[in-house]
Amino acid sequence: MRLIRKRGSVSMPFLKKELEVSEASVKRDIDFLRDRLNCPLEWDPSKSGYVIRDQLAPGGRFELAGVWFEASEVLALLTMLHLVEGVQPTLLEDHVGPLKNRLHNMLSEGTNSPTPIEKKSN
Repeated sequence: MRLIRKRGSVSMPFLKKELEVSEASVKRDIDFLRDRLNCPLEWDPSKSGYVIRDQLAPGGRFELAGVWFEASEVLALLTMLHLVEGVQPTLLEDHVGPLKNRLHNMLSEGTNSPTPIEKKSN
């Protein structure tokens, strides 16, 4: 979905190359988005690629359901991301950079109690 949103439409060869998976895997993912998540994802012959038809979605724009975490889960995920960044700093940045920012915001907004790290330093 991120690739389609970014480019407007994407072809099967582009998806296979970008995601480094087989055509069968891409088809399974497309089927999952359509059938299980009700994504209005269609092949557009005029663009020679897959597009998301937002006008077909309730509210006029399709969005994936939100993910809910407890503060301890957010902290654990951010800790894992920090460890990965220590080994190879840019390995996941394109994929998880926006998520990491959102998780930091969720953690700071979600609790007024000190995190385990803050408790240690006090």
